[in-house]
Amino acid sequence: MVVRSLTGHWLVGTHALRLNAPYNDFCRSCRDEEEEESTEHFFCFCPALSNRRLRTLGKPFLNDLSDLSYLTPRRIARFVQLSNWTTF
Repeated sequence: MVVRSLTGHWLVGTHALRLNAPYNDFCRSCRDEEEEESTEHFFCFCPALSNRRLRTLGKPFLNDLSDLSYLTPRRIARFVQLSNWTTF
């Protein structure tokens, strides 16, 4: 689960579209139609996930995906599970 989410090979946004799977054009958490559903938005910027991000990753927002390199796979997996985005 962690590898798929970090590499973008999960049923999110354009990757799901390429696989002809159901997908969202916009973020399923914050529902902001201006925000494309993407791995970066999910892990770094989604305001609807900021409390979960703070509790599990230690910060409400990340600068970019490279901030994840300092975290254990267990913490990243916990964030993914708590987000309810695990249907991939």
